[in-house]
Amino acid sequence: MNNTVYLSSSLLLALGLLAGAPTAQNAEADTNERGVIVESPNQTALSGAQCLIRESNQYSGCRLLASGVLYGVNGDGPVVAWQQMRASSPLGITQLLVAWEVRDGAIRLIGHMAADGWSEAPALAPGNGDNEWLLLLPGRGGGTGHFNMDAIFALSADGDWRAIDMEQWVSDLQRALQPGMEVAKGIEMHAFSGGIWARSALWRSEDTNCCPTGGAAEFQFAVENGRLVLDGAQFHLTVSPARNISWDRRQPSPP
Repeated sequence: MNNTVYLSSSLLLALGLLAGAPTAQNAEADTNERGVIVESPNQTALSGAQCLIRESNQYSGCRLLASGVLYGVNGDGPVVAWQQMRASSPLGITQLLVAWEVRDGAIRLIGHMAADGWSEAPALAPGNGDNEWLLLLPGRGGGTGHFNMDAIFALSADGDWRAIDMEQWVSDLQRALQPGMEVAKGIEMHAFSGGIWARSALWRSEDTNCCPTGGAAEFQFAVENGRLVLDGAQFHLTVSPARNISWDRRQPSPP
């Protein structure tokens, strides 16, 4: 569960985020591993309506679509400010989600997600094990497949945010699928207490991309050793005989 409210100066004041805000404008920039230059804003800039990425040969014409702040259940946990932006790039129009943690009057960049399709509002949820909180930045690719371009960051007990490896879950999902079944498009990820869940239609091998006839599935993911892994799945098959099947990653092969 997470709570989202839109940023405003009054909200930030109520949260105490503007206390001691520096007067210097955005003097420093952070560059993360995906090459997007993101300004390191002060609290006043973060609560405003400006697009907080720099014009460059990679991104230009930025437009702010939405902004907000996330906080844990009952106000517990980190305070995460975010912006959803749209900009032009050499590859076309790109949507970006950028997230910062606001802590003790200071702002630090957590990370970002860039997608050539669309993006949705971030979600914050309690994690499990060494990951105290999980931040999901949802994004999908363009084209008919709308493949996943999500980014996930985990806050550990030492107070550091770390990017989660998003490669392992794809092969896990392929291993879990029932014989003759496929997932031909991206899946819709959501954050919940303890992990990430998703749902998808199921395609039979002979189905066209537009029209799945195999049924539906729900997937439960966990973060382990810095990777997103498939933890379990429920398949609701409509092919004869129609049936429901559960899968657990501890099983050596699909049931």
